[in-house]
Amino acid sequence: MATLRASIYAEQGNVTLLLNAKVILIATGDCEVALKKNSEYVIQWFADGQPGSSYTITVWSPPEAGFQLTRVLGETGKDFGGTRFRT
Repeated sequence: MATLRASIYAEQGNVTLLLNAKVILIATGDCEVALKKNSEYVIQWFADGQPGSSYTITVWSPPEAGFQLTRVLGETGKDFGGTRFRT
């Protein structure tokens, strides 16, 4: 069985990380979630913070899902995004 390993760093504000529409992490921290083999997953995030502040999302496991994203929040202080992967 594979494991999703991810972390969030939010300079000022909160980032909510979801896996298949279920919240797995809110704010700064790390998480681990067991994954089924031969399954498709969707990762989504929503950021809310001080305009001009940054946040980083890192997914380092499994390799199929690996990515790192750093963004600066615009004048609304809000951002979102998503990606998908298959184990």
